[in-house]
Amino acid sequence: MHTGVTCGSKSRGCQFCFNMILLLSLLLPLWVEPAVCLEDNTTFTFEGNMRHLAVAPDGVYIATEEKLYQLSHNLTLLHCLTLRSLSGGEVQGPASLYCASKRELWKSNFTVNVLLPFVTNKTLLSCGVVDNSQGYCEVLDLKNISKLLHSELIQVGSLAHSSASISLLVELEKNPPQTETYILTAIQSNENPDYASDSKTINLQNTLDSQSGGIFTLSGEHGSTPVIKNKGSVEFVDGFQINKTIYILSNVVLVKTNKVRLVWLKASTSKSGTLGSLEAVTLIEGSRLLASSVVPGGEQVLWSGVFCTDRGQTNTQLVLFDISPPVNNNPDKEPDFYYKDPPNPQEKKRGGKTVLYKQNSMTSVLAVRQKNWMVFFVGTADGQLIKLVVSQNYDVLCPKVLYKASDDRKVFPRMQLDPVDQRHIYVPFEKKVNNKCGTSMVTETKPCCDHDRRAAPSAEFSVDRIRHLMSFLTMMGPSPDWNVGLSAENLCTKECGWVQKVVQDLIPWDAGTDSGVSYESSNKPTAPQEKIRPLTSLDHPQSPFYDPEGGAITPVARVVVERIARKGEQCNIVPDNVDDIVADIAQEEKEEDDTPETCIYSNWSPWSACSSATCEKGKRMRQRMLKAQLDLSVPCPHTQDFEPCMGPGCSDEDGSTCMMSEWITWSPCSMSCGAGIRSRERYVKQFPEDGSICTLPTEETENCVVNEDCTPSSCLVTEWGEWDACSATCGLGMKRRERMVKMPPADGSICGAEVLEVEKCMMPECHTIPCLLTPWSEWSDCSVTCGKGSRTRHRVLKSPLELGECTEELEQVEKCMLPECPIDCAMSDWTEWSECNKSCGKGHTIRTRAVTMEPQFGGDPCPETIQRKKCKVRKCSRGQGNNDEKKRRKEQREKRRSKQVKTEVTSEHPGCKMRPWSSWTECTKQCGGGIQERLMTVKQKFKTAQLSSCKERKEIRACNVHPC
Repeated sequence: MHTGVTCGSKSRGCQFCFNMILLLSLLLPLWVEPAVCLEDNTTFTFEGNMRHLAVAPDGVYIATEEKLYQLSHNLTLLHCLTLRSLSGGEVQGPASLYCASKRELWKSNFTVNVLLPFVTNKTLLSCGVVDNSQGYCEVLDLKNISKLLHSELIQVGSLAHSSASISLLVELEKNPPQTETYILTAIQSNENPDYASDSKTINLQNTLDSQSGGIFTLSGEHGSTPVIKNKGSVEFVDGFQINKTIYILSNVVLVKTNKVRLVWLKASTSKSGTLGSLEAVTLIEGSRLLASSVVPGGEQVLWSGVFCTDRGQTNTQLVLFDISPPVNNNPDKEPDFYYKDPPNPQEKKRGGKTVLYKQNSMTSVLAVRQKNWMVFFVGTADGQLIKLVVSQNYDVLCPKVLYKASDDRKVFPRMQLDPVDQRHIYVPFEKKVNNKCGTSMVTETKPCCDHDRRAAPSAEFSVDRIRHLMSFLTMMGPSPDWNVGLSAENLCTKECGWVQKVVQDLIPWDAGTDSGVSYESSNKPTAPQEKIRPLTSLDHPQSPFYDPEGGAITPVARVVVERIARKGEQCNIVPDNVDDIVADIAQEEKEEDDTPETCIYSNWSPWSACSSATCEKGKRMRQRMLKAQLDLSVPCPHTQDFEPCMGPGCSDEDGSTCMMSEWITWSPCSMSCGAGIRSRERYVKQFPEDGSICTLPTEETENCVVNEDCTPSSCLVTEWGEWDACSATCGLGMKRRERMVKMPPADGSICGAEVLEVEKCMMPECHTIPCLLTPWSEWSDCSVTCGKGSRTRHRVLKSPLELGECTEELEQVEKCMLPECPIDCAMSDWTEWSECNKSCGKGHTIRTRAVTMEPQFGGDPCPETIQRKKCKVRKCSRGQGNNDEKKRRKEQREKRRSKQVKTEVTSEHPGCKMRPWSSWTECTKQCGGGIQERLMTVKQKFKTAQLSSCKERKEIRACNVHPC
């Protein structure tokens, strides 16, 4: 708090103290490191329902009910096969616009249940079932799936059309550090007798014919068949391997509930050793796992899952777990899975979950890591792709919808990241797949969205006539040393009153203590420290506020300072003296009077209380002060004014009415769990004119319940946020509000508190609003392929024209910036060829040119700058060449012996005396590469000089080569 001078003279300072409230509404920034996408949002549409999606460095592979597709990473069709069997079908050739089916050749159908790219072997393993009863596998060329390398009748994976079975390739250490690859299948338990199976719940099968027993076999090292069995009904969701640990996620279906189980296997040197290391734990009870993704990197093994809490799979939430394997392994002691020993009823549980996000009908998740941030891509049943950015402290920043399918197609589980550029996401929909640029987003600052709305931080403080300059500062986190605030904001008015309200948008300032340029910059102390300064849009290209055009920075926060109360006596009490009147001057009254212009008064004080407390007539008074009398010959009117009045409730007009301010925002609930009380306040803006005391309440309270259940299985939630705007611009719509889970239940169970409320809202009738518009389209591609350009988006008028003219804009244009265009090397013109270096016989001559512009941004390199060619002036007479050389050497010796300072020089050509070089001329260009010249002229020509050896000489060089 700053201390400032008094407002007005020393005897007429602001007498009363006021309470002020400061509300700081931060517009939290959303940031991700800049990245470049090769292509965004390409789509491939296929026939039938997708069963499997696999992505490898060589391409994308999709298996549907009837076909197998091979696509490039940009979803261009390369090959397409009709699924075939031993008894019919054929391999088709290179891809065309579609895959032609030849059903007349089929005698049985082949359904793919396993599709695994074996990258190190350059093959694609495709296994499934023919005629709904017989297992069948084939090995295809990974670069060209039309090449069949091997096939046989054998079961790998489920024989049923099951979406609750999984398969993956795992690495076992046979001869460390050498490894061998095996197929791990986890098969949904099925009691249907039509699907008699040799495989058990969890199996390991060969991938190569050179392995013991041959390709695809189950047998172990000594002829045994090691498998893991299960008790009860199990549905498998996901599996993956990290280092030497294999993780398998499943739903164990019980009679009235469900539990989610995690299985650990230690990759050993044998199949039996791996499967025998079985250990499992229960993650959640009462919920069902729908989709899964491990968070790459980090010391802990963090894993995210989409869970539903109802049978309709609509109430879904994204939960984060630490699933690091236990240190002390106690294998094969499990109630649901067993290797050799019978099931053990003792069950282990794993707590420590974090609920990251709640959204209806989530169906898929993909997690990636960017430096200290985790990024989650969530698919929904109505075709949305949502991006969540989560800090290392598990704070979720604003969700962003990256994509919305126009036909509400469901996003299937198993979204995959492009293994080549690590920036594109393959999003599988019903009958199509999208290649969406997800992990790159241009750095931008946006307001925090409704999903993460928090109450603005606030504080109350008092000011008086001595301390009326208000300053505050708050740091933006995480950031190097950026902050927002106000400095010496004067809360006194020029008339020595108090400001009612201050609203100020804030831009970030640099404290000068750290040299970081982005939110994620590492610590770089500035030495010596610099002065605090406002950030600009041209500070650094990596800054989140960077704008190459140098525009203004968008405000990141807004501060509201509002007068809420006044300490001391009420305003309607008659002051004791004139100084007190001047100290609390009201706003200038606009009523007309006959006051001469030569008389300078203060404003009138408020009316005093009525002298009568009954309905008998009384009087009340107000006063003002004569500040100056400019003309003594002109009298100044009275400084007191009286008017009749009656006691409270006796006036003809309702003079006892109070003017109140709006209610201040509700305070937080007094209890963090269970029932409590919250309050809010308002203040008197104008007291009753009849002098009565205002009886309207200035404070009210109400009961509040933040967390109804305070047991260990309950969770702590925030208070409800504000209601969203109505979803309709006219007529009936919906609005929603949300709250967040502050702390999950201590016992590890699912939080059952509602975090979303929806209710109807009614807007004006639609026929009264002429402008009904469609949502904005997606932004078009940038108008250029490099450098600065523009892009546009459109929307369409939906309401009929007869309802009135709509003036809303239907097109928007914004600037876009792509990587800089390549600039090729630029050269000057060649100089003239030089004189031949020999006066007779064979010699050579050269010419040169200069680089006027170095190549930039990948432009063409600079070519040669010197060229040489042969020359022959004439044949040398015998001895003449030696005589000329002796004569030239003699002249040079005479020149060196000379002690006089000469202004002229002798040419390097014999027989000539040349003047000194002239000064370089001015550069022909100020920037971008220009030319300078200088000359050497002949001063004296000897009689013995050759005609061609005495000529003027000129030199050229490049100048000002820096870009403009």
